Order: sequence, then structure tokens, then C-alpha cells
Amino acid sequence: MRAGGCPYIRYNERTLTMHKCCDYNNSVFFKRNQMQHTGGTSSIKGAVRPAYTSGLDTDVRFVKGVGERLAKIMGRLGITDARGLLCHYPSRHEDRTELRRISMLRPGDTASVRGQVLAADTVRTPKSQMLLTKVAIGDDSGVVSLVWFNQWYLKNRFLKLLGKDIVAYGTAQFGGKGLEITNPEWEELGDTSDPLSSNRIVPVYPLTEGLFQGTLRRILWGALDKFLPDIQDVLPADVLDKRDLIDAACAVKNIHFPESQDALKEARYRLVYEEFFLLQLALALRKQNITASRPGIAFKVTPECTDAFYKSLPFELTDAQKKVIRAIEQDMGRPTSMNRLLQGDVGSGKTVVAVAAMMVAVANGYQAAMMAPTEILAEQHYMVLQKMLAPLGIEVELLKGKITAAAKKKVCQRIASGEVKIVLGTHAIIQEGVEFNRLGLVVIDEQHRFGVLQRAALREKGLNPDVLVMTATPIPRT
Repeated sequence: MRAGGCPYIRYNERTLTMHKCCDYNNSVFFKRNQMQHTGGTSSIKGAVRPAYTSGLDTDVRFVKGVGERLAKIMGRLGITDARGLLCHYPSRHEDRTELRRISMLRPGDTASVRGQVLAADTVRTPKSQMLLTKVAIGDDSGVVSLVWFNQWYLKNRFLKLLGKDIVAYGTAQFGGKGLEITNPEWEELGDTSDPLSSNRIVPVYPLTEGLFQGTLRRILWGALDKFLPDIQDVLPADVLDKRDLIDAACAVKNIHFPESQDALKEARYRLVYEEFFLLQLALALRKQNITASRPGIAFKVTPECTDAFYKSLPFELTDAQKKVIRAIEQDMGRPTSMNRLLQGDVGSGKTVVAVAAMMVAVANGYQAAMMAPTEILAEQHYMVLQKMLAPLGIEVELLKGKITAAAKKKVCQRIASGEVKIVLGTHAIIQEGVEFNRLGLVVIDEQHRFGVLQRAALREKGLNPDVLVMTATPIPRT
């Protein structure tokens, strides 16, 4: 757990919402360099190649090590430019910082071993006649065989490496003549090489046919060196300081090639935090736009709206109920549509709070509607509200599916005329033919059991009415 109370999240465990957020993140995460090459376009194999673009907009074909063929393969992963390449994060990481002595290997161990290439040959399996490439490597403690299926060309590569050291990573198991590591990742150790698949925390990427881990690591290593300076932070400096976050370029570098587990954790935390930050920013902007384009009803909220109702109750409201009612009344008094969630356990008194809000609407000459998911629940609310509001002379009506056409017509006429001030019902409320005279407040009980369109349909029965949704079990989509 890092500062701010946010847990680390594995990238291969991200939810659909997180991935969508990441797509949005990628669109604003990097500074777009708008300068283009002045050479125009060129034709390659009959296709028109776009003008070369510098910075993170560079076509992936022009990234060192990619070219035409690999660019088409990467396109299947959605990688079309340098930005998309850097945003192709690993699905997991493997800690290969420790080298295991060959004599310490046991069946089932997944480890990195370093050894000298002693022999290389190809053999066929007795039954299936499958071609195997077998390479023996050894250190001063023992020998292990590396085995690949149908990769005959590896024999010649390893024959050229006889006497040289390599590092192999994989899972050991018993073979015909001792321990074997099947289909290991491997890398030659040289005096000047920087091994990307051994002796470090190694990224493992999502792949597609024709693209290999080693190839993608080498491409990304070079791309980071070239394009890292183009990455620009979108988070304000005070947020970075307050949340103890590393900068964007450092996070991208360390999510691909971390120097330590701590560096990897910092990179994950930074990128996950930014995804949620941008998601919240997008939601806030959307709310702002909706609010600006949807003027609501500025109810006049006075003690007279609810005093008679409170006095008629046979019990005293709790402090929590009073606090929530004040917050709802403040929302209803604003000239923008209220869209509030009221969450509380079963029996906590949500209905009384909702009725208090209805009293404000009724006192201002508006109607209120409450929609419940089942007829049983709608009938329960109807009986409770009738008992509460009958002494105040407020008309309450129940509209449900299982009534005669004549009865339904009569109820709809009373609703349309404004004679009925409070309407309770099920999905029948949102059916065609049900029109309100002056709907000012919509209350939806157990909102998680209604779809987005159903809730919107009830809202559209009025002219931007206030909305109060109630639930004991909120869900993320709320």
C-alpha cells in the first residue's frame, strides 16, 4: 500500500473499466509533437506511406528494429506508432536476477542458469518423429539439456557458440538422460551486450503470431532510449508531491525495464494512479457538461415544506437522517438537476428520507414519482406512504402492471391532471401513455435492479427533474 491508500494492481488483472481508462490515458499521456517531415508521401509495394512524423507520433515502421513486416504484425496488437509501442505494457514480470547453479536445479523449478555451451545436436522422437534441438550447457557443478521442438535452425546457432556462456530461463523437468529445460528463453553473454532476458527483472509482453519476446524487448529498449524525452507529465506537480509519485517518463521506463522490485512497484503505482485520476477527470468533465446543458428546478426549500410531515411522524429522525436530508435539500435548491445516490442498509430509514424530499417537491407545486423493481415492494411503499401522508391530505397513487385497462386509464388521467401528487409503481410508470403534469422529483429504489435506459426513461417523464436513487448494494456502474 502506498501513500494515499491505493493498492498496487497487476496489469494483467485490470478490469475492463481500467483498460478503457488506459486507452483514454494513452490519448493524453504523451505530448504530441505536431511537426511532420516535409518530404510528403512515398509508395511502398503499391501502398501509400504517410509522411514521416517525429516524436511519439512516429509511425511504428520507422522505429528502429521494426520495419514493414513487423509493423503489420504489431498492428494486430493495436501498435501503430511510437506512443502505442511505449504503451504496450508487460502483462507480468519475471525476476531473473538470481542465477541458479545447475546442481541446485530440481524438477519443477523455474530459474535462470548460466552455463557454457558444450554440445548442440538435433534428434527425432521415436514415436512422432518430431525434430528436437538439444543443447548441453554446463557450469562447474553440473550439466543440463536445453530442448526446443521443431526449431532445427538453432543447432547451427549454438554450434557457433561452443565454448561461450549463455543464460537460459525456464522450468526444469526430468528428461530421458537427466534434467531438461524445455523451450527456454536464452541469451548470449558478451562483454559489451546488455542482456534483456537474463540477470534482471524481465518484462513478459502480450504477443501475437510472428512476434517474439526477445524481439519486442530489443525494440522497446531502443524505443525508450529515443522517445523517452518526448514523454510529458499530465499530472500537476502538487499531485506528484502529495502522492509521492515518480514522473511519467520514469514510470514508463520502469514498467518495461525496472532495475529493482521497488522501482517496478513505483511504476505500477504511478500508472494505475494516473489512469484513475484521468478517469475521475473525465467523469467530472462529463458531469460538468451535463449540468451546464441540463438546467434543473430550483426548489424553494423552507421549513414549511417539511414541518407538518416531521410532526406527523411517530418517531424522531436520527442525526444521520437529518444530515442526509439537509444535503438533499441543498441539492434541490440549486438551479441544476440533482443526481444523488442514497446508500444505506435495509431498515436504515432511506424511505423516510425520500419522502422528505418528496414533500419539498409537492410544496413547490410539483409531483414526485418512486419506482420499485417489484410489485410487492411497490405495494409496501404505497402502504407506508399512505399511512404517513394521509393525515396531511396528500394524494398517493399506485401504478402497477397487474391492473385492468380501465383502472389504469383512470390512474393515468389523475396523474396527467396533477390531481395525484405522489406516484408509486413498477416499470409500468415508464410505459408509453403515462404522462405527468409537472414531475419534479424521481426516486428509484434498489437502483441496481434497473438498467441505465430504464432509469433514464423515468427521468424523461419530466423536464429535467431531480433524481434520487436508493440502494443497499451499490455497484460500480452506479
